[in-house]
Amino acid sequence: MNSFRDQVVVVTGASSGIGRETARLFAAEGARVVLAARNAGRLQELARQCTGDHPPLIVPTDVTDRSQVDALIRRTLETWGQLDILVNNAGIGLFASAVEMSYEQYKAVIDVNFYGAIFCTQAALPSMI
Repeated sequence: MNSFRDQVVVVTGASSGIGRETARLFAAEGARVVLAARNAGRLQELARQCTGDHPPLIVPTDVTDRSQVDALIRRTLETWGQLDILVNNAGIGLFASAVEMSYEQYKAVIDVNFYGAIFCTQAALPSMI
């Protein structure tokens, strides 16, 4: 028996790295996986690699845009009627010294890594409580 069978899992940052592998593992465990990231092409590629009982739902999403995050959660609920797990994985890192980074670079990191997680959590919680 798969431990996540039929649970609905939203994975942000699903187009690469940890998010990609997390989505694949949840799908293999029978979850209904929602793939969210900015790169629709990479999400399509990942969806083809996800094995499991349910084809993944692909929702291109920029987590720094509150309206896109709201649309992500709305589509999840419209499609599967529930949301059980939110994997707040979207994130960016800049590999430069603190002196070399510009204000815009710092702001991008904070917008994705901090506010993106807050926006996703705020949008998902009402349906999860």
